[in-house]
Amino acid sequence: MGKPAIVLMLGGCNLDCTPVHGGDWQCDVRQLWKRPKKAVVQKVYEHILKIAPKNTENISLVITGGEPLRQQYPIRVLLNKLQGKFYVELETNGTIKPDLVADQIDQFNVSPKLPSSGNNYNIYYKERVIDYLIDECNSHFKFVIAKESDIEDVYNYYGRHLSRMGKSRIWLMPASTNQEEFQQKAGMVAELCRVHGFNFSSRLNINIWNNGGSHLYHKFTHQSGILAKV
Repeated sequence: MGKPAIVLMLGGCNLDCTPVHGGDWQCDVRQLWKRPKKAVVQKVYEHILKIAPKNTENISLVITGGEPLRQQYPIRVLLNKLQGKFYVELETNGTIKPDLVADQIDQFNVSPKLPSSGNNYNIYYKERVIDYLIDECNSHFKFVIAKESDIEDVYNYYGRHLSRMGKSRIWLMPASTNQEEFQQKAGMVAELCRVHGFNFSSRLNINIWNNGGSHLYHKFTHQSGILAKV
C-alpha cells in the first residue's frame, strides 16, 4: 500500500459481490468489470510501456479485475512481452487455479469470499485452489469484513487453512465503497485484528478519493482502453 503501481483491470468475474444477491457489501469496481472493452495484448503492452517510468525498479504491475485468472493465456503472453520489467502482483478471489501463470507472478493477493459477499458457497470456496495458493505461491490473503460476525465465518470456512496461511500474511479489510462507510467499520475491524492477531488493511483508494476513485478508473480506462479482455 502506498507504493507506485500500474493497475491493469480486466473485465469479467465469476463471482458477483453485491446486496442485489443478498450480500452485505458491494464490489467497489463492479460497474467497471461488468462493462469491459475489448483490447489486444499488443496494445495493452504498448500502453503500459508508454505510461511507465524508465526506471521500473520500484514499480509494481498489479493485475486485477474482475477475476483476472479467467484470462490466464493472454496474461501469460503479456508478461512474456514485458520480460520481467515489473514486480507483478495478481489479485484473485481464490477460486481459479493459476497453473498457467503461477511462475510469472511475484505475489498473489488473494481475497477469499465469505457468506457476506452474497455468493454461493459452492462457487466461492475452492479448497484445492486455496491449498495451491498457500503451498505453491507467494500469496497474501485478505478477508473483507462487513460485520463483526464475519470473523466467525473466516474460521468456519477457512479455519483449516489459517495456520498455513500464517497470520503475518492475513489481512482484514472493512467493506466499504465510500469514506463514510469506511469510518463506520474501521474501528470494529481494527479491534478484530487486535483480538485475533491479523493485519489491518485500509482502503487507500477510498481514503484518498472517496467512492473508490471510480471517476479516475472511468477516466483512465476510457482513455487507454485497458479495461478489457486482453
